[in-house]
Amino acid sequence: MKSMIITLFFVFFITISCAVINLANVNFNSGSFPTGWTRTGTSANWLMSNTANAGGTAYELKFANSPVTAGVRRFISPAYNTTGYFELQLQFRQYLIDNVPSSNEYTIGVQVSNDLSNWSDIWYITGTDSYGPELTTLPIPSEYLNSTTFHVAFYFSGTPSDLVGWYIDSVVLDATKKAASGTWTAAANPHYLDMDYGVPVGQSLIIQPGVQVIAQGQYGLEVSGSIRAVGTAADSIRFTAQNHTTGWKGVNVYTASIDSVLFKYCILEWGNKPGSYGGVLTISYTAQSVLVQNCRFSDNVSEQGAALFCSSPFNVTVDRCLMKNNTATQKSTLILTSAGILTLSNSLIVNNISLVSSNSSHVYMQTNNATCDLVFESNTIANNTGADNACEIVGVSSMGMYFDTITFNNSIFWNDDSTYEISFINAMTSGNPHINYSDVRNQLISGMSPILNSSIFTNPLFASTASFGLSGNSPCLDAGNPALTDPDGSRKDIGAVPLWKKPALLSVTDVPFDQGLKVKVKWSSSQADGGGVAGGWYSVFRVDNSRNSNGMMIDSPLQLNNLTISDNVYWHYRDTDYLFIGDVPAYNFSTYSLNCATLQDSSSTGTHPVSFVVVYRNGTWFAVSDPMSGYSVDNIAPDAVRNLAITKESSQIRLAWAAVTTGTFNGNSYPEQHGVTYKIYCSDNADFEIGPATYLTTTTGTYNLVSILSSLQKFYRIVVSD
Repeated sequence: MKSMIITLFFVFFITISCAVINLANVNFNSGSFPTGWTRTGTSANWLMSNTANAGGTAYELKFANSPVTAGVRRFISPAYNTTGYFELQLQFRQYLIDNVPSSNEYTIGVQVSNDLSNWSDIWYITGTDSYGPELTTLPIPSEYLNSTTFHVAFYFSGTPSDLVGWYIDSVVLDATKKAASGTWTAAANPHYLDMDYGVPVGQSLIIQPGVQVIAQGQYGLEVSGSIRAVGTAADSIRFTAQNHTTGWKGVNVYTASIDSVLFKYCILEWGNKPGSYGGVLTISYTAQSVLVQNCRFSDNVSEQGAALFCSSPFNVTVDRCLMKNNTATQKSTLILTSAGILTLSNSLIVNNISLVSSNSSHVYMQTNNATCDLVFESNTIANNTGADNACEIVGVSSMGMYFDTITFNNSIFWNDDSTYEISFINAMTSGNPHINYSDVRNQLISGMSPILNSSIFTNPLFASTASFGLSGNSPCLDAGNPALTDPDGSRKDIGAVPLWKKPALLSVTDVPFDQGLKVKVKWSSSQADGGGVAGGWYSVFRVDNSRNSNGMMIDSPLQLNNLTISDNVYWHYRDTDYLFIGDVPAYNFSTYSLNCATLQDSSSTGTHPVSFVVVYRNGTWFAVSDPMSGYSVDNIAPDAVRNLAITKESSQIRLAWAAVTTGTFNGNSYPEQHGVTYKIYCSDNADFEIGPATYLTTTTGTYNLVSILSSLQKFYRIVVSD
């Protein structure tokens, strides 16, 4: 019995696609050699055989054992243009009948070439028994492509008499993946995947903000070069399936590129890989670090890690991502392994499903090196179902792979369906994991005796299971690391979705059609506003550094909770005195407003703006808006002077009139609350214009004495202003 060695080059994970582009289809049924195919060496060994030994139909190609001269013979295809393709697939039927009495070795195989001079094996058999019949499928990877002169050859090397015959039939050459490289722009939207696509080795694909990638069937994008998909907060990149039921195969990155792998502000949805390991984004090897940031993974299905699977010998960072409504048989959502620093931060992993509970988890993180650090910062893992463990941290003791440090900070674990919220399995050789300022349901932690620092174990009281933001009375509010702050400036909350506690001033505008000294202060609500008095209060303060000596000073707006409010309550905040103006109860409105007094109206001396802040307070804490300024205007002119009388008093003339106490707008009379002034003008002519040349004096009283002038008659005008 002879030995048999079968060699298949370039072994890749192959997925058979429904969509292919056929480059060659040769069945030899005509009984003559197909057009364009050539024979080299002793060509008489290649002939047409009226048989069907390979499993096709007669005729078929045969390599015969005569002539018997030793050497290399090839049956060579015509040139094919492979430009624009990422992967070819060669398929053929074959049957080798060995000459059993002979013990001499020979080789049969398949080669490829771009120049008919340099040939490379992609499959061969050496020193063999009979083989087949079988249908043989061979991938031709991207490094052999991008050519206008691509050839395939079946070859024999050795002495032909050592076999009876090699039969070949049904030769098909298909392009199974198109090549993708360069830059995809939003201007060319949508970018359809009408079959599988791939980024070749040594090439790159840059996907710009706003691009829509739509798979028209069960297709995907494979990356052997480099990829950067970087959107923006206002213009994300969407990877999706045209048919949500059929789904698509997602993005598979297997790269030896020197570039980091970057996905930012991307939406990856409706991936469908049942029975397959890996998610809608699978990163199975990288030559540099990986950053996945501000991405959303939703409604994906696979065997394991439906949202994201990433394994890298370098740092892996997943930050500010949302993973929801993903389903897998086990390890439903996220699988991360790294040999460097493995970081999961500010991410929301919610409403995911594992179909098998035993030995399953929603978040699986493993080291693949002897030393690795794990940082788990400000995440919320909640409302996931079906898995024994919400979060599983694993070392591989059989290979000596352990985490050096494991640190959990400011994170929420609240999954009612899990046996354990966090499980440590052979994760460290020495030391302990640290769980700091976190909320772990009922302290359900398994393994490694973690050190718990300022952590809590009570219901986080989410405002909703849609946003997983915290309610106004959540125990996670301001319970995170006190050295850190949330975006609103308050102490760090626990979890991925901090509560924006600060109300936001929207405007400080003059109250229209009034007698002045009032502005309308308008603000948007705090996210903690739960409605009703129990939901808190909004307190409005105005800058007033000329504090009344009889005023009451408070150290905190919380003192207003039990204070009988007077007109002289001051709060000293950030080196400024603020006068308390008034309270508005929180009723869960989107916006609120309050008319507030100013110190001075806008006038010819300036606008005289004044600054306000709004404080939201709720029981034991408060949040202060950023300040905003505005000014008031007296919008209603005073009425004209009435009952003007002129009398002579010795050498003077007395001008007297009735006090102006009202102004009129749209036929309605409004009291002048802040006093008026009277400007007196005089001229010899009755129709004179008021101005500097005719001005006499200004008074706030209701009469004035003027000297008797030389003219026989004088005319007076009185202008009232407020």
